[in-house]
Amino acid sequence: MKRTMGTDGKCVGWVEVRDPRVNDRSCLPPRGSRTSTHPTISFAALLLSLLPLAAAAEDALPVFTDVTAESGIDVKQSYGDFKLTNIIEGTGSGAAFFDADGDLDLYVLNYGPDVLYRNNGDGTFTDVTKQAGLLNPNGRAMSAAVADLNNDGRLDVYVTNDGMENFYHRNNGKGTFSNEALLTGLAFGEGGQGVSSMGPAVGDVDRDGRLDVYVPDMGYGCLLMNRGEYFEDRTAESKLAVVCGQYTGWGGLLIDYDNDGYLDVFIANGNAHHEYTEEDVLMRNDGTGCFIDVAAQSGDYFKQKYVGRGATYADYDNDGDLDLLVVNLNDSPRLLRNDGGNRNNWLKVAPKLPGGKSDALGARITVKTGSLTQIHDLIPVTGYLSQADPRAHFGLGKAAKADSVEIRWPNGQTVKLQDVQANRTLTVVQKEK
Repeated sequence: MKRTMGTDGKCVGWVEVRDPRVNDRSCLPPRGSRTSTHPTISFAALLLSLLPLAAAAEDALPVFTDVTAESGIDVKQSYGDFKLTNIIEGTGSGAAFFDADGDLDLYVLNYGPDVLYRNNGDGTFTDVTKQAGLLNPNGRAMSAAVADLNNDGRLDVYVTNDGMENFYHRNNGKGTFSNEALLTGLAFGEGGQGVSSMGPAVGDVDRDGRLDVYVPDMGYGCLLMNRGEYFEDRTAESKLAVVCGQYTGWGGLLIDYDNDGYLDVFIANGNAHHEYTEEDVLMRNDGTGCFIDVAAQSGDYFKQKYVGRGATYADYDNDGDLDLLVVNLNDSPRLLRNDGGNRNNWLKVAPKLPGGKSDALGARITVKTGSLTQIHDLIPVTGYLSQADPRAHFGLGKAAKADSVEIRWPNGQTVKLQDVQANRTLTVVQKEK
């Protein structure tokens, strides 16, 4: 494909699009090729890919109907004396079962007040921002992460903001939230600086059974380690600050790119205002709480400079290791195929709601292999305005099997499987009530 123009893309995600006229496997690129027409593609390319299909097989394609007004989702809002006369500048959104009623609710990020829409279960939504305790007209949301950060079985919301403190909305249950960012150490980095925080990533970095948070920003970035009652900034001690402090971080990812069982760090970098180019960062977790800069030995891409924004991961070629997709300003997206991460063993877990069609968003997956325990909350939204592969990926090192795989479903029920063989995708469908 000849590239004729640059793009101003910022966000990226994965979606499976299948053309009924072609065989899935025939779309895979040769191993020596860096291009792909595999049917799993980014949202940014989705519309363009469908246009020629629509012209050739119009009757075979589904259509979309704009139901925004009748569903109750409206970008213009009014809260008592606080009235908005202009459209709010939306920056992102996330869907999850915030009230565990089985219907996906919608959290919308804005440069202004964020909004929580409760799903009524009949195709409509209700704005419950104020009664949920989430109303803050002064927010400057850049992105957000949804996860069970305090291990109480409920999904919390962590919002990163531009030039001010970040918000940690702890889910109290019963439809309300409390902002405990200052109390828990999630509002600022250790210096108390109100830098412009970008796309947060959530994962258990030290494998202690608690989810940690990494936040790229215009400073040194922040690695916030979950200590139970509070979060400790370990950016400097982990050796991340000395590398990341050179750049302006946007799309941060916590991924096990080498399948050794520990989460590594990838960051898409690029100047915020003058669009100067910068290198991206890849830091390998050595398992002791420190990270090693491995970018220089990880491919020619890391020797180039870009104006990075969104980034995401997926095993797009289904070979057992996680690949990267990066959106750069004034340039084409970059698909980075992982060659060699599958030298170690791996396991993918795909929890599905009853019926097997919908991902069990918000499910907690726990995989145990020997003395190592890994946890993952199934929320594909990650990093800066991006979405990742919904299949939870676990590196198993040299282990030929996982001793156990446990899934806590969004409604709190659990299922546990023993002796699960490695190097496979395990699909588990929740039983009907």
